[in-house]
Parts: sequence; C-alpha cells; structure tokens
Amino acid sequence: MLLLMLSLSSCAYTTTNDPLAVAQVNGTTISLSAYQMILPFSIARLEYSESNPDANNAVPPVDWRIASKRGDYAQAQQDTLDLLIDLELLNEQLHTQHINVSTKSINNAKSLIIAQQIALQQQLTQDPTNSALSALVASFTQNVVEVYARQTAGLEALAQSGKLPQARVYEITVAKRQQAQQVLEQAQHGVNFEKLAQKYSTEGPASSDLGSVFAGQFTFEAYLAAQDNQTDQFSAGVGAAFDKAVFVPQRPPAFVMLPLATGGYGVFAIRQYAQKTLAGIASQNVRITYVENWIANTLYPRATIRQYIVVG
Repeated sequence: MLLLMLSLSSCAYTTTNDPLAVAQVNGTTISLSAYQMILPFSIARLEYSESNPDANNAVPPVDWRIASKRGDYAQAQQDTLDLLIDLELLNEQLHTQHINVSTKSINNAKSLIIAQQIALQQQLTQDPTNSALSALVASFTQNVVEVYARQTAGLEALAQSGKLPQARVYEITVAKRQQAQQVLEQAQHGVNFEKLAQKYSTEGPASSDLGSVFAGQFTFEAYLAAQDNQTDQFSAGVGAAFDKAVFVPQRPPAFVMLPLATGGYGVFAIRQYAQKTLAGIASQNVRITYVENWIANTLYPRATIRQYIVVG
C-alpha cells in the first residue's frame, strides 16, 4: 500500500495535456485523454450499483453495443464529463480565492480512496465470480485515484477557507400558483412584502424570515427534510431551483416565485447579497455539501461550456 501511495504521489494529473478536447470550461480545455481515463471507472461503478449478487442471472454490462444498456452508457459518459467540468470549476474557485491545496491533504484523500479499493478487493475474494465487482476493482487506476483525491482535497479546502454567495431571504407561502403570481407582481411593483403576507400567506400574517441562506443550502436542507418526512418546513423542496433562480443570474433578483415540493408556492424576497465564509457551520460534511451544491447548481449553469463530444 505504501509503494502504491508513493507512486500515486508522483502522478501529476492535468486535464490539458492532450491536443484533443472533449470540452472547454470558461476557456480551460478538458482533454480527451482525461475523459478516457475516467470513463471506465464511471461505467464500472454504474454496473456495480445495478448488480444484484443474490440474482440468478448476471446483469448485462454497460455497453453501447447492447441496445438496452445504451441509456446507462450515456449516463456514464455524462457522469464522467460532469466530474471533469466540476473539477475545473472547483480549481477555478481555488485559484480565484487564493486557496492552496496541500500535498498532505491530497495524499490523505488518496489513502482513504485506496482503503475503499482494498475493502472492495477483500470483498472480491469472498465473491470471486462477481464480474461487476471485479471490473470496479480493476477500474481503480492511479489516474482515477488522483482525480478523486484532488477533488476531495479541493472541496475540503474550499469548504474550510473559501467564500460562498449568501442572501437574506424572506418567504410568503400560498396555496395556488395564481395567488403566488399576484404576490410576485405586486412585490415587484413596490407593494410592502409584509402587507402581502397579511393578505395572502397560508402560514400566518407575517412573512417567514429564513435568515441568511448560502448557495447550496436549500438543496441540502430539503434533502434532510425529505429524509425525516418533514413536510411542514418553509422552502422545503426548492433546492437547486432556488439556487438557479437566485444565485445564477448576473443581475440579482429582488423576488422569486417557486413551486414547493410539499405543495403550494413560495414567493421569496431576496435581500443583502454577500460573499461569506462557512466558518459558522460546525460540520465539515455540511460545509462540503454546500460547496458541492454551489458548484453544481450555480457555477455550472453560469459557466461558459463548449462540448465537443456527443453523449449517448
């Protein structure tokens, strides 16, 4: 394991060392070789997730030549491309915010990934005929470990020291779309938001003060609410739609209307935009989740992406 770690430490992964490109992200090239390095792992991971060790018949491999698996193959392609795009967006933020990712952090991330690989190898010794598991173990190449380790270490560094967009948010919840549209239009024309709450809100005579909300926060909290079957929370279920409506636009909106997964509609008043650190959030895992959601739901839709390959 130590020899493997040493060999991985000397591997300098880059997405720009190939004249052939699969995409550009804000002017930075993602090379075909980088894509081809990660795709087998994406395919193997998808195959393993679909396999059933208790089934009598083996699951067909994810192969574009098998008509029933072409959708899965396209998903693996998209997963690979999304990973590399997200990595470029992460690196861009680390550079912009002058955050250094230490070699120690990358090596720590590698050790955790290698530990997962070893656990899968041990599992394979107990189930040697599991072709999906065998393919997954074989797909853990040095380059795959390097890419995922750099992503993990980068996310940790950005969650620890970086800044994310934040807004102060107030909400009025109504039952019908027509009512929500009326609230939105009146608020946009200067009608006092609290007076609108008194007239239309189904949750009491005042708007709900949601406090200062980070990009990526509602996606995470909506997920937790769904896990706990909590259907009575304000803003439950807006998630990525909120991020795209509030943080993606170049010109910040003052008011946004969105359907709620729990039923009804929310009209949000957006105030006090700022860039803030996540230092006040104790859990590192929560901070990382916010950063991941921010990259996927805000930076990705706002980025200039040129794709040169066909997925599917």
